[in-house]
Amino acid sequence: MKHLFQSKKASPVIIMKICSLFKFCNLSSIKWDLVCSRAFLVELSQTVLMIGVMIGSLTAGYLADRFGRKKVFFISLFLQGIIGCFQAFSPSFTIFIILRLFMGILDQGYELPAYSMVSEWFTPRVRPYSFICLLNFWAGGILSLPILAYFIRDWRFLQLTISIPFLLFPSLYWFIPESPRWLMSVGRYEEAETILRNVARFNGKSVDLVSTTPETKAGAYVMDDKLKRESEHEKSEEKRENNSAEKGQEKSTHMNDGNEYKNDNRSNKQDTGSYIDLFRGYRMTLVTVVMATAWFVVAFSYYGLSLNAGRLAGDPYINFFLTGAVEIPSHFVATAVVVCEGVEQGVAI
Repeated sequence: MKHLFQSKKASPVIIMKICSLFKFCNLSSIKWDLVCSRAFLVELSQTVLMIGVMIGSLTAGYLADRFGRKKVFFISLFLQGIIGCFQAFSPSFTIFIILRLFMGILDQGYELPAYSMVSEWFTPRVRPYSFICLLNFWAGGILSLPILAYFIRDWRFLQLTISIPFLLFPSLYWFIPESPRWLMSVGRYEEAETILRNVARFNGKSVDLVSTTPETKAGAYVMDDKLKRESEHEKSEEKRENNSAEKGQEKSTHMNDGNEYKNDNRSNKQDTGSYIDLFRGYRMTLVTVVMATAWFVVAFSYYGLSLNAGRLAGDPYINFFLTGAVEIPSHFVATAVVVCEGVEQGVAI
């Protein structure tokens, strides 16, 4: 069929008659020979995307813990915008599917840090309601896509339309603060306290109440004051010992200063953990296995229904729109269950 469309003898009338055999005529599918015996490659592109999502889910969390939620979030958004624009100009299906893989990886690059930031910025009392806002924006994106696709029938222009806004998101980098919890987990207490003081000032609260020292209220941003005092005591002892040993020895002074600097850096480093920690101990292993199984089942059902909405009877645009519309009330119902019954019971229900 590809050769028929490339042939000079193929008249527009013949092309239109062939296209009428399909419910939707996608010239790119015909150009790349993704019809008849090669039609399965269309579904393969979606499989490659989900493989990228799996890779991203294994790496994005570690990168967010290592370099910060904010950096990984905005870098992933910007790169996905660039790759999305490149994808719109893919000269072949091979290039398209390779770019599709990276789109899936970067998808988790901004989703996982976003969930972490929302979870870490809000206290347990209001956290469920903050997730409603976040997830409803996800549903809003699903609602808007079929509307755009209805008016923009060429997939390349549609791809550009949804990719270009990603290139504008880095302008928000200077307006969204880093997670204070992450800053304190890596020992950057002064930055965390500065951010929290700015938030308190914006909300009209007393900045004198903001501190990175332990608080009795649940959900407060805290640090282990005992460890901090012990660390400061150890540093002062090291300095006192080094000063007594370095008297009258200029050369030795420079060497000990260097060692002291290394020791201080070593004491400030935090253990970021690894995937092995998920299987340390019986209870942690049980939680990991249960959550992984639950996510697998939920994702299997969710994407199985969502990605096949276009195959249902009726208008595919309306069907896809409805898959996003039903998510909004489900978010409110799920939140009500979690608030009333608790997280564990809510997940089980």
